This record gives sequence, structure tokens and C-alpha cells, in this order.
Amino acid sequence: MGEVVLSAANLAIADRNAPSFPAVVNHVVYFGDGISTKTALCGFRVTSANNYTTGTGEHSPIESDAIRKTPFFYLDGGGMKLCADACPTIERVEVVGNYTSPCGAGVSVEHLGTPLDAPVFRDCIFRDCIFRDNRTLVTGAAFDLLHGSRATLENCLFVGNMANLGVDYVGLLTGGEYHPEHRSGAITVFEGARAEVRCCIFTVNWAGVDDNGTASTYVKSICWDNTLQGRNLNRSALRNRHHQRRWRKGVVQPRRDQRPEGNHRSGNEHRRSAGSPLRRPVRAGSTGAPDCRPPDKHGSAQPPQPKAEYCPRAKSA
Repeated sequence: MGEVVLSAANLAIADRNAPSFPAVVNHVVYFGDGISTKTALCGFRVTSANNYTTGTGEHSPIESDAIRKTPFFYLDGGGMKLCADACPTIERVEVVGNYTSPCGAGVSVEHLGTPLDAPVFRDCIFRDCIFRDNRTLVTGAAFDLLHGSRATLENCLFVGNMANLGVDYVGLLTGGEYHPEHRSGAITVFEGARAEVRCCIFTVNWAGVDDNGTASTYVKSICWDNTLQGRNLNRSALRNRHHQRRWRKGVVQPRRDQRPEGNHRSGNEHRRSAGSPLRRPVRAGSTGAPDCRPPDKHGSAQPPQPKAEYCPRAKSA
């Protein structure tokens, strides 16, 4: 059957003049009060939330009036929102390319303060999922656990997620920005919340995890190279950055006819000597950091990268 995509976008009915275009829903997927771990969502792609917001107050067509509605009920969780006693099992789902303000572009869990030690309290479970290229104005680019919430994440990948795209207006209205001394992560765990993270990888995000919760655990998980720079990066920019690294490691080399004028060295000449690591090509006056400027109007990162072809390493004697 192929990939099944659940999207917030609908070009036919979306307001083309709205900043949220082409999104037409607050949340692509919503799990409300009373959903247990016996309810499973498997194998979908959840995408294209773009800070579309409608509704205020305690009345909502998707949830009982008996359930308290905070502003984050409407604002957070562009890809997926879990509210009140919602504890589904999410497996093999890709949450990609969502944007919200202020928090939780990919997934937002809001259990509304149920005590973490309550005998009936259950975790929502995310297993074998991918969270990629999600963006938020403030915190929790891919995933946030609001106060009194709990989740288990197993064997998940977080890559290319960007937080802190703008001013923390929520924090300023309530007495101060949320932890301005450091970046907000692909996962944000707020006070009174708990995350159980096992066998997950966090890489090439704005930051890996910022956890201010209670008794969270991180087991056999990797946070590596979470130094994504710039704002509003798209997939093209991430691909170009990945190509730069592979070039420097000698995995691929640009063809001679596609190198900048005047650069006619062979791939082996990039090495100091046989067996030594590759030199890192640095432009004059640069700091050596990857070039992660925003994309141009054509959607490509600047400057354009040369095309590459695979060049297997020579076997050692």
C-alpha cells in the first residue's frame, strides 16, 4: 500500500493569506481522555502542522467540557496532542516537518497534573518512532511533556529538530523566560513530569534534551553533535551539512569537473599524509563551523554544494 501520510495541510480549503497556510487543523492526531495503551497508532507519517490555532475556553468539539483546557490544549502538539488521561501506544510513526508556537511541534503530552505516583497513572508509549525537522518558537521542538505528564520512549530517533526560533512570550508573561541560560531540546520535560528514555538517539538537533522533571531516566541512549545552527533550516540544508561531513571523512568526493575553479587536487591530497585524518576545509576568516545559513528563495542552502559521487576507499595492503 505504501506510506500513509496524515497531514495538517489542505490546499483546497486553507486560507492562502494566513501565516499558517496550508494547515487547517490544530493537531494532526488527537488522543483524548480515557485512551489506554490498548489503543495503538502504527506505521503512519504525521506532518505539515504550521501553527494553525482555533478555539479558546473550556468548550471544544474534540474533548469533553469536563476536561480542563489550558492555552496549550490549543497551541501545542501540532503533529500529535495527548490530553488528560490519554496513554496510547505509538509505534513506527514518523513525526516530521511540523511547526508550532510556543511548544511541542511534533508531540505534546498534557496529562493535566495527575500525580506521578498515582496507582492508576499510566505512561503513553512511543516505540520505534522518528522525530525529524520539527520546529518551535520556544521549547520541545519534537516532543514536550507538560507539568504532571509521563511518557516512555523506546528506540526512537530525534534528528534535525529546532527550538528557540523566537522570543519566549509565554515566559515573559509569567515572570521570566524558560531557562534562558541554555538551549531548549528536541525533548523538553517540564517540572513535575517524567520521561523514561531507552535506546534513543539525539543528533543534529538544536539541543538534545532539557529535562526539569522528576526522576526521569535515560538508559542506553546517545546525545551526539546536537549543534544545529541557524533558523528555519529545511531538509536541503541538513542534507548539505551531512554531505560536508561525509566529504571530509573521505566517504564521497566531488568530481573534478565540479570543484571550484583553481581546485584541482585529488581526493588523497586532502590528507596530511597516508593514514592521517582529512583536513577540514575552512574558508579564510571562518571559524571552521559548518555553513548553516538559511536557504535561499529556491529552497537550497547557501552556498550550493557540489554534486558528489561515491568513491570507495582504497583497500590497505
